[in-house]
Amino acid sequence: MAKPVSYDEVVKMLKTNSGCLLDVRTQEELDTHGRYPKYIHVPHSEVAEAMQLPDSEFKARYHGDKPKAGDQIITSCMAGKRAGMAADALAKLNFTNVGVYSGSFSDWKSQQADPAKAYKD
Repeated sequence: MAKPVSYDEVVKMLKTNSGCLLDVRTQEELDTHGRYPKYIHVPHSEVAEAMQLPDSEFKARYHGDKPKAGDQIITSCMAGKRAGMAADALAKLNFTNVGVYSGSFSDWKSQQADPAKAYKD
C-alpha cells in the first residue's frame, strides 16, 4: 500500500524536481478543472500498460520521461480514489517509492486559493 502524501510534500517534490507527479485524471478533467504546474498525465486506466512501454514510446505518448522503479512517484486524481488504484498498479510492477496525494487535485485547488500556501516555482 502506498503512503499518503500531503500538499506540502507535493510542493517540495515539485520545487526540487525530485520525483514524478503522475496525474491519472481524464483529459476532460484536466481541461475542466486545471492542471498541476509539473506533471505527467497518464489516465488511470492506462497506468499498468504505460509503465511497461519502452522509454521512448512512453515519452512520445505521455510527453515526459518514464519513471524508473525506484524513483519517487506521487499519484493524483481528483479526490484520491483513482490515485490509490494507480499506486496499486505501480506496486504490482515493482515500483517501490510510490505515494498517493490524499486530497489530490481537489486539495491542490483549495490550497492554491490561499496566497500564503500557493505554489510558486
